[in-house]
Amino acid sequence: VESDSNTHALFVDAGNNRIGIGESSPDEPLHLKTNEDADVVKVESTNVGSSHGPNLRLLRSSTSPADDDMIGRVNINGMNSAGEELTYAQILGQMRDVTDGTEDARLKLGGQQGGTFVNYFDAEPTETVINQDGVDRNFRVESDGNSNMLFVDAGSNRVTVGSSSGYSNFNVNGNIVVGGAGNKGIYFGDNIT
Repeated sequence: VESDSNTHALFVDAGNNRIGIGESSPDEPLHLKTNEDADVVKVESTNVGSSHGPNLRLLRSSTSPADDDMIGRVNINGMNSAGEELTYAQILGQMRDVTDGTEDARLKLGGQQGGTFVNYFDAEPTETVINQDGVDRNFRVESDGNSNMLFVDAGSNRVTVGSSSGYSNFNVNGNIVVGGAGNKGIYFGDNIT
């Protein structure tokens, strides 16, 4: 099907059971190609109710699901300076336990760092790990008034509260109160009021 400016606005490759939108040689069951730098796909719901939607659903419809089956992956790819396609970022879902009533899942986020694909965030059934691969990637939590309320320096193996620098394994830039309420407990720092 042709449009005004595209000879293959919609192309059905019957021999390979593939559909191309803007692509005359689709290499996947559905291959969408455009030179746009704005939104390419829009899924719109005009429902006026209070429930969520529109929804995007990825379903692994296996007749024999098993523990640790991968159930979905979103790859965000781009070209590197050598003209090679590379996965720069990834979201992965995995079924850790498929037993009815005790199902468990894993959600993993990863991406490129220094030419190597690394695990940024790994949410397992019993723990959530940030920087699973142990690369030199700092972790920082901001508060309303401090951009380094909690800072983990991966290269120096240090944790700092209230600052981005420290001199020992655990550092606090400010006062510490251990236990109690108000003026009760063990206090480290300037005079407490």
